[in-house]
Amino acid sequence: MRLNRTITQLAISACLLAATSLAAAPPAGACIYALDPTAHRAFQIAGSNSVSAACSAVVASSATDAFEMEGSETFFLQNHAQVGVVGGWQLNGQTSLKDTISNLTVLPFVITAPSDPLSSVAAPTTGIIVSASHVNYDMNNKPANNTLSPGVYCGGLTIGNTGGVNFNLNPGTYIMAGGGLVINSQAKVTGTGVTVYNTSSTGWGCSGSSSYTPINIDGQANVTLSAPTTGALAGILFFGNRTGCATLGSCQNTIQGGATTALDGALYFKSDTILFSGANSTSGYMMLVADIIHINGNSTFGTSGNPLNGISVAVTPGTASLYAAQTQQFSASVANTGNSAVTWTVSPASGAITSAGLYTAPSAISAQSTVTVTATSVADTSKKSTATITLTPPAQPITVTVAPATVTLTQAGTQTFIATVVNSTNQTVTWSVTGGGTIDSNGKYTTPSTIAATATAIVKATSAADSTKSATATVTLNPPPISVTVAPATVTLTQAGTQTFTATVVNSTNQTVTWSVTGGGAIDSNGKYTAPTTITAPATATVTATSAADTTKSATATVTLNPPPISVTVAPATVTLTQTGTQTFMATVVNSTNQTVTWSV
Repeated sequence: MRLNRTITQLAISACLLAATSLAAAPPAGACIYALDPTAHRAFQIAGSNSVSAACSAVVASSATDAFEMEGSETFFLQNHAQVGVVGGWQLNGQTSLKDTISNLTVLPFVITAPSDPLSSVAAPTTGIIVSASHVNYDMNNKPANNTLSPGVYCGGLTIGNTGGVNFNLNPGTYIMAGGGLVINSQAKVTGTGVTVYNTSSTGWGCSGSSSYTPINIDGQANVTLSAPTTGALAGILFFGNRTGCATLGSCQNTIQGGATTALDGALYFKSDTILFSGANSTSGYMMLVADIIHINGNSTFGTSGNPLNGISVAVTPGTASLYAAQTQQFSASVANTGNSAVTWTVSPASGAITSAGLYTAPSAISAQSTVTVTATSVADTSKKSTATITLTPPAQPITVTVAPATVTLTQAGTQTFIATVVNSTNQTVTWSVTGGGTIDSNGKYTTPSTIAATATAIVKATSAADSTKSATATVTLNPPPISVTVAPATVTLTQAGTQTFTATVVNSTNQTVTWSVTGGGAIDSNGKYTAPTTITAPATATVTATSAADTTKSATATVTLNPPPISVTVAPATVTLTQTGTQTFMATVVNSTNQTVTWSV
């Protein structure tokens, strides 16, 4: 199976090579370059893990097996990345290339011979000697303050087991003048803005002679290193002397990464082989440029923040709308440089912006206009980004009115309120009430069913167009008025006559009343009225019941007082007489002092 697949691939490669006019240009934006022009397996991926790249791979070898994959590896190509090969390729076993966007299995393609993408980067030529001979640091021999300084390390540098202590490389260029760089198991090393230039001791002022020695990082080491983002070596983390060892590709730089290895920057070994073994990852970017590249283990190659891509500036937010005197905070992110500083300007000169990106609109805006805010990189003033601000004159503010503004109601009373929203076509309001009662969506307010004491309710109308705008009306809630009735309302009595009156107090639980009378007679606390003992002529008396709960509330009844009726008696009532007989009668006038009568027969 493997033999047949290999033969087929070789045949395809041979056909493509024969038709050189079909060869394409190397893919743009590549981050993996195997530069050896003739080597077999110049770029090899082996093992049973996966390799992921956000950028393309370029293989310069014309060999029929210039690019080879062994085992069951999958090479995941992000962003439609590709593998371009001058010669041929072999995808053995269960290996494959997969485009992560289309999720399709793809094949390499034939390209024309590429050039060294880092050929323009100048190698360091000067440095201060930090160590005159090979240095070996570990937990028993620590650098001062656990910190290493850039400069020339004659005979190279070895970092052994640091005993859990972090050895930090200060920013700068570390020149391994022979002896190379070795980071052994259990070493813990960090550094930001670091370039390691690996060369021989020749020309660096070292007292001894040390040959060019490859770099070696053990898989049990904890290494986090990132390249400078500015300067001549921006983006370069490891830089091997371009002449390297005597034979092209014979020196092998080994990076046996683990889960704790993170290398951000270009690993540039033009004349060397580089072996990636174990898991290697980056939080930003990694670029491999070497004579031969072998990967045996999980590795991730990214392009985020690569200084080799050039400085860029981005401003957020990209747009804003402001009224007079309002402010907007802008922020600028500067990629691919360690200098994140920007200068802020605004054009035309309407409003002002601070050095921290805080823009303030003019204090008065008469007509709508736009201004452009620009952030310019301090590291590279040709790189800038802009945001657009729309300046809008003030709109007429929305206001709300409610009518009537005040109203007085008693229990179970209702009132419909009207809300008017000024400076808006949206007249919708939300009604609410505090202090008692209810109100519906049409503004109809209903008081509580029972009001025991005077209270105040507030009706509120809030604009749907602008919920910060509202108006209120005041409702005075009064309990229902007390009233008194007296029964019977009228009565006629003669002297010494009596009448018991009943008083009812409406809208009060206190039914107590005070009885009084004017015009004659007397009344007790139970409402029993007694007429005068003597009535000589018709008269009128008024009985009054006054509420104890509210002494301003009372009711009356009218008593007509009539004197007793006059009657006449004659005695004797009967008599028998004969002729010419006589009888004197006596007349008595009852209920009158006037006893005069007129006799008739």
